[in-house]
Formats: sequence, C-alpha cells, structure tokens
Amino acid sequence: MSMLLDILDKQQIQSSISSPKGTLFAKVSDVLLDFNDENYKNEFQPLGIHSLGSIKYQKFSNLQNNEVGFALPLRSDITNAPLMDEVVMLFYGPNYTSQQDSDLIIPYYLSDFSIYGSNQENAIPAPPFQPVYKTFIPKDKIRGLLPYEGDRIYEGRNGASIRFGTTVTNPITKNPWSKGGNDGDPITIIRNGQYVDFDDSENVAPILEDINKDASSIYMTNNQQLPIDVASKNLDTFNITLDELEQTSILIASADFSTPEQPQQEQEQQSVEQEQQTPPVSESANPPIEETQPIPEEQYEEENPIDDSEDESVWLDTIPPPLPQPISSFTYKVVKMGPRKHIQVFDNGSLIYEGNPSISAPSNVLKQEAILALEDTYRAEGRIEELRQMKLQ
Repeated sequence: MSMLLDILDKQQIQSSISSPKGTLFAKVSDVLLDFNDENYKNEFQPLGIHSLGSIKYQKFSNLQNNEVGFALPLRSDITNAPLMDEVVMLFYGPNYTSQQDSDLIIPYYLSDFSIYGSNQENAIPAPPFQPVYKTFIPKDKIRGLLPYEGDRIYEGRNGASIRFGTTVTNPITKNPWSKGGNDGDPITIIRNGQYVDFDDSENVAPILEDINKDASSIYMTNNQQLPIDVASKNLDTFNITLDELEQTSILIASADFSTPEQPQQEQEQQSVEQEQQTPPVSESANPPIEETQPIPEEQYEEENPIDDSEDESVWLDTIPPPLPQPISSFTYKVVKMGPRKHIQVFDNGSLIYEGNPSISAPSNVLKQEAILALEDTYRAEGRIEELRQMKLQ
C-alpha cells in the first residue's frame, strides 16, 4: 500500500477529508482486470492481491502535469470497471492497516461519470479524440432503458440489462407487460441483446424491452400478460431463414372397407368355368348306401356278454397310456384392420405365415386355414402335431 500512500502526503489527505471538497475527480488511464497483464508487474503489483479492479489515474484538475496515482474499487462484490479515459470520483477511506495507524487512508473510486448520458461509453480521450480500448468494442444504436417510478435497472454497455419493475397500468408511456394484473405486481426482465432495427442511429431516446425483437430474454412474471408471437424469429445463430408456409388443405376421401362386389357377368363366367372343370360323377363310383336298422340294447348285450371272471387289473393293463402332448413353439395372432382381419403365425417369434384378409370368418376358421396351408411343410419335419397345438399370443 506504500504506493497508494505516496499519492498525497498526510497533510493533503487530512485537508481533503475535513474539507467539504474532500472528493477528487480523476481520469482513468489504465484498469487492472487480469493479473497476467504486463502492467500488473510493472505498476500494479505493489498494491498486492487486492489490486484487481484498481485503476491508474490522473487528477482531472491537473492533467497537464501527468501526475498519476492509483485507487481501489469501493466494492469488491460488484464489478463496475470504468473504461480508459472515463472520469471517476475519488474519495479517501481506511484500509486494513488503519487499526494500527488511523492516518493511513487510501483513495477509492466510485463508478464512472455519465458525461454523455450514455450507458455505453463516456470517455474523454485526448486528441485526436478517439478512445482506444484493449478489448471492448462498442455496438451501434444501443440506447438506455426507459424507467418507471420505483424501477431498479442495471444495464450493460452493449444491450444486456436487468429490470426489477412492476405493473404500471396508467403510465405516460405504455409498456407491453402491464396489460394484465394489478398495479404494483412485480416483474423481473433479463434481456441479453437489444434490438437495433430502428433507422435513426443518432436518436438516443430511451426504449423498452421487446420480447419479440430482443435477441434473448427471461421474463419472470406475476399476473402479467405478454404479447409473445413465437419463441424467437431471430435465427441468426443457425444461419438460416424461415419461409412462410402456404396455407393448404387436402381433402382425404373416406376409405371404403366393404367387400368389392363382382359384376354379374364375371360371376356367371366363373360359375361356367367351374362347371366345365368339374368331372361328371358316375353312379358306379358312388353306389347307393343301404339303410340299416339300429340294434336294440338288450339284443346287443345277449350277443356280447361280459365276462365278470376276467381280472380287472389285467384288463386295465391293456389300455395304452395317453400320448404326451408336444410343447408347441408355434403361436398366432389375429390382426384387425377396420372390418377386415387376418391371421399371422409365428415360429419361435419369427413370422412364417400371413393369411388373406377376411371380413366374416371367425378366428378358429382363420387358424384352421393357416394349419392347412402349413401342414405339408411341417409334416415333413415331423412337427405337424406341434403346429396343431399352436397357441394364441
């Protein structure tokens, strides 16, 4: 801190504190924002680890003498670093060594002066009056925000802002968020990127946030109604543009699921062909069946007497055991499509057969048709009984 204490001697410091004019105005000539800055080692390092955000300045009342000094930011929790050639206000206060020596006070700076009323830059550069910044690039057409009574607004230099506002239903200048709710309802608006689609770049009149035009926004509302058109019309990030879609409508005809009727002439032709293909049946091929009379129960028992002397166990042994039923890997399901339905058969989950659509056939008929269609294939593999035992999925 010795460098800071060398700015003014103790007599000047004491007089500045006791005098009504205990504040100084200074022009910023450098700002330390990075310990890797070359100027840190050259000039700012004696200020120690608390020097981040500190400034090098010239007293505004004595710019011609090139007398320089250093000042620390008043607040370490809020960063509001000035730009070079902007003007700040200095005042003196205690430091961490003031308990040992109350005379050891150092200068602090507070914000920058809005000399031009701009929220972007307020530099007063030397001739040729062109400010030179290290990394900051000001954008064109950036304006300040219009405040309402009670608002607290924090604005960045290039169109970012936070507004802590309220619903105002009857202001002089209307705003888009006060159409719903009651006066005094809180609203928080975070905006990142002010719209700049106005033509007059010289106009510095304040504007309002616009949820449909600003680059991106977060609105935290309380009963307010916002006029949102879409999420965003700005697709510059994706390097694409949207074309308006033509309003078209397509009439979809209702589907006809009824069974198509064959023309009468076609049906008659099929009947003739079937009759021609059917061979004539001779009477010798199908002899008449003789009629037989049922045998009365008493006569049958007399002609076939039961031998009670026969051992019952021996008789039971003659009955063959039932054949084991095969475990079928075949399954089926009936698929419905409107009034039509058809069967699908699977072997271990793989589709092996798909029947023709039918309207009136029940499921058991569809199943029997599938078995008939597949039995030749699986009889050769010895799986015909397994096929007949297929289960519904």
